[in-house]
Amino acid sequence: WDVAAQAARDVEKCGGALDLTGYANVFNGDLKSNKEILFGVDFEQDVITHRYDAYVRPSGDAKALGTSALYSVFFPTSELADSYEMADGTPFSWETHGSDPYTGREPRFYATILYNGADWMGRKIESFVGGKDGYKAYENAGAAGTTVTGYYLRKYLIDGDKTWVTSGSGQDWIVLRYAEVLLNKAEALAMENWNKNSAEALQALNDVRARVGLPARATADKETFLEYVRHERKVELAGEGFRYWDLRRWRLAEKVIDGQNVHGVKISKQSDGSFTYEQVDA
Repeated sequence: WDVAAQAARDVEKCGGALDLTGYANVFNGDLKSNKEILFGVDFEQDVITHRYDAYVRPSGDAKALGTSALYSVFFPTSELADSYEMADGTPFSWETHGSDPYTGREPRFYATILYNGADWMGRKIESFVGGKDGYKAYENAGAAGTTVTGYYLRKYLIDGDKTWVTSGSGQDWIVLRYAEVLLNKAEALAMENWNKNSAEALQALNDVRARVGLPARATADKETFLEYVRHERKVELAGEGFRYWDLRRWRLAEKVIDGQNVHGVKISKQSDGSFTYEQVDA
């Protein structure tokens, strides 16, 4: 733990920093000049490409872009979407915010999740039953080809981009960025010696929260702090390949994954244009 904490300190000394222009801007493909991106893989259309768009974009893009090469198979769950706080730092709950669940959330929600009503490609996402971006009940066979959770992944997608259809996807992939380093530092300091390191650990965690305008955490209890770190990693690093390995490191994988269903939200549009929301297995 002490080696990990010191490595994080050294990254800061070497010039690592958060991108304070906005969370969403970290993923706009600027590997070379963004100090937050410490290690990335540089793809280029027509040279070295991948198929991220084809597997992640909302199913409604297929008709809008006139392509059949769109599979729409990876979706955020309700467990993830509901984890994002409100903009003032209060927890989201369906009981309190269920009549208008996608208004007033913190910035990382909008940068990561495509939800019903989101602005996208010059239109609105329609992830309700019968909408352009569909909804299909989860089945244990085949691929749905449209959302089974009511959500699509927004992170790394480029709004307005159509070139991937013919030239392949060229978004650069971030392997290590400074926000992760700060969360690594917070966890390592707490595990090494909470009583000695609590102030420095809290600062690292709160630097990540401050970037998106969320209020600072305050706690004098190690286990509560570690719960805060686990929450922050889930929402800050969503869709970047960390969650499974985090759960294993924390010895929580059996509890969170084994024998558990994930959930989605089935959205139905009413005759007056309003929506109803039903939590469903996915």
